[in-house]
Amino acid sequence: MTPTDSQIRGPGADTPAAEATTLLDVWRQSRPTVQGDLGLIESAVIAAGAGRLEPELRADARRCIHKLGGLVAMLGFLGASATACELEREIAGEAEPSLLSSLFASLRLRLAEETAHAFVPAEPAR
Repeated sequence: MTPTDSQIRGPGADTPAAEATTLLDVWRQSRPTVQGDLGLIESAVIAAGAGRLEPELRADARRCIHKLGGLVAMLGFLGASATACELEREIAGEAEPSLLSSLFASLRLRLAEETAHAFVPAEPAR
């Protein structure tokens, strides 16, 4: 007999509060990596603006964007995920540096907005 997910995770693990706590833990653990990835992506965007985006930095930035897009999608930050997908597509090609810069700024803004509201406890029903 195969155990159910709730038996594996324990009682109460399927509640919305438990799910939110788990997602919050994932986000907290991922933040240092996300900040590092954003720094690398920003370096690539700046290099593109200066006409010096080397293939290795482009590839590294693309990998970071892809990884970030997956993480934020898993956490439900769909606006940030969509922006990451667009940035990934554009950085892989020969996009105008101004477009890369705009998409990167949009990604940072969406991350800030979506994460600020994501883990706020809901008001109890009255």
